[in-house]
Amino acid sequence: MKTKDFIKREWAMWIMILIPTIFSIVNWNSFPDKIPTHWGVDGQIDDYSGKWAVFLGPMIGTAMYFLMIALPKIDPRKKNYDLFSGAYWMIRIALILLMAIIGMVTDLVSLGYKLDVGMIVQLSVLGLFLLMGNQMGRIRPNYFVGIRTAWTLDNEEVWTKTHRLGGRIWVGTSLALIICVFIIPMKIFAILFFVAILLMAIIPIVYSYVIHKKIKTGK
Repeated sequence: MKTKDFIKREWAMWIMILIPTIFSIVNWNSFPDKIPTHWGVDGQIDDYSGKWAVFLGPMIGTAMYFLMIALPKIDPRKKNYDLFSGAYWMIRIALILLMAIIGMVTDLVSLGYKLDVGMIVQLSVLGLFLLMGNQMGRIRPNYFVGIRTAWTLDNEEVWTKTHRLGGRIWVGTSLALIICVFIIPMKIFAILFFVAILLMAIIPIVYSYVIHKKIKTGK
């Protein structure tokens, strides 16, 4: 890829990493010695870290950025990434955006701003799941992205059918949870969220096994 095309594709992610980084540097002297780094299901802070934690979000985002740049180069099925480059870009930018949001939320709360951290983080995560579900049907067989089971990796038809079903489940579940987060008490929603995420993971895995067995037996 030419340098010009690479910059055009990547600049948005660079800005997402730089904004919380620059904000943390500019406000360094205003941060307290202890930075909140974890919130309970009731939305209350229950753990702190040293002042360096204001850079945790950008650091994870940067590591994630370079990791996802490297994955297509080391994947044995690297050629397939060209077939879903648009979907892969969307997933990458959504992950970097999530880390930028978490970084900015941590900074703002540390500076004394009153934010509903639980609501913001949960909506951000659900937004990520919604986007990933929307793109799931476009992902082609590979070893790092998507629903990678022994059965999807063994058969491309199983891969395609599993990701189509998984995409519908992820989109539908994410939309339902986004509605629920506004009407269900946070403690109850936390349980619902955990159960829903578990089902989002388990159902496609079981389905991939069932459909693989049917294909192999000719049923």
